Amino acid sequence: MGAAYLESRCLHVVADLGVADALGDGPRTLASLAGELGVDEVAVGRIIRHLASLGVFDFQDGTVHPNAASQLLRSDDPSGMLALTRMFALPIMWDSLRSLEGSVRTGRPGASFSDPDGFFAYLDRHPEESLIYDEGMTSMTLRRIDRIVRTMTSPDSASSPMSVAGEATSFERSSTGRRTQRVFCSIGRRSSTVSTPGTG
Repeated sequence: MGAAYLESRCLHVVADLGVADALGDGPRTLASLAGELGVDEVAVGRIIRHLASLGVFDFQDGTVHPNAASQLLRSDDPSGMLALTRMFALPIMWDSLRSLEGSVRTGRPGASFSDPDGFFAYLDRHPEESLIYDEGMTSMTLRRIDRIVRTMTSPDSASSPMSVAGEATSFERSSTGRRTQRVFCSIGRRSSTVSTPGTG
């Protein structure tokens, strides 16, 4: 457990670099992949080999092959894992965890060690990172909603409001009898509403 952050940081780096998208359906040589990404071949090779040892990517004789795990990091994968991984890679997220001991000792939020005005003030000043955060939180919310929808089998439960990790979800029946999933996502000070048709 003490070394687990090495694995997550390697995953963060390949997610931010867009390695899975550049690899595509592969395989590709490490040299050509590094050249397209504009990164050091030796350094990125170490990261990819390490991730391959954990089951993310396959690596053989200087050639990188995609696999089921690496496909989850593609921008066109419907799982939303890329957005979620990039959110966890944000500097303010990582720095907040780096300051965890200070937070425990003082009771201050971890983000305040990096930005005295707090987490969302930091995001307001870094719009590109704010977008990554919003995309990651949307992905997290929709993944949770999907789990809820799949476990709801009772017709009565479709109209019962539920709250999961701060995200409120309600299910309403339309006049045609088809179910509409109305998802209210509270993302800090940012809010969005997503409506998708379901089966009645």
